[in-house]
Amino acid sequence: MSVSQIEEALREIMGPQADELAKKTGFMRRKRKGGVAGSNFVQTLVFGWLAKGNVTVGQLTQMAQNCHLTITGSGLHQRLTKEAAEFLQQVLAKTTSYIMKTEAADIPVFKRFQAIILEDSTTISFLLRYDLRPQAH
Repeated sequence: MSVSQIEEALREIMGPQADELAKKTGFMRRKRKGGVAGSNFVQTLVFGWLAKGNVTVGQLTQMAQNCHLTITGSGLHQRLTKEAAEFLQQVLAKTTSYIMKTEAADIPVFKRFQAIILEDSTTISFLLRYDLRPQAH
């Protein structure tokens, strides 16, 4: 999947599809002009947390303005409900299922296997204190 395809997918998921999921999950009951929509809510949270991982509610409200949402800190806090959690979970599921549908890489060593299953992609790095390569005697 190319970068432009990923961009297109994210625009769709964080735009019209987010609005549909917000209605489906009960997060958004009625649409008000300039009010909270699924798209501007998810964009506010995603871009706010991407910009600064340990973001405050005040900083999220500033990000909300960039996402065409005018909301107070208490208004944003009131939207963090069970329905919001369900909505965000659905957006995440939609994103990962879309992004994971990609063409197989043409890597010769992988052709020997019927399937390659990624169970954990955690990367652990550490500094080795000793050279562990066999020493010539």
